[in-house]
Amino acid sequence: MVDSIRDRYAVIVNKFLSAVGRSGAIGMDTTYDSETAVTQVLKLRAELAKLRETLTEERAIGKADALAEKIDNFCRKNDIISP
Repeated sequence: MVDSIRDRYAVIVNKFLSAVGRSGAIGMDTTYDSETAVTQVLKLRAELAKLRETLTEERAIGKADALAEKIDNFCRKNDIISP
């Protein structure tokens, strides 16, 4: 379960970085793309928190905590604030 969320997180980060890169490179309005990625990362963070509450295996808990830290760092670096 944590691996699935981690894989989806990687896809979202790539979409976000691609949108940001396109906006700077060619001056296009990619606000929709980046906002969509922001919404998805916030949903993913909430989903991970919910999953974390149900985990009992130490290894899975460690993976979830590490991923939560990655997501939080990404949000902090990109000024993404939870609603």
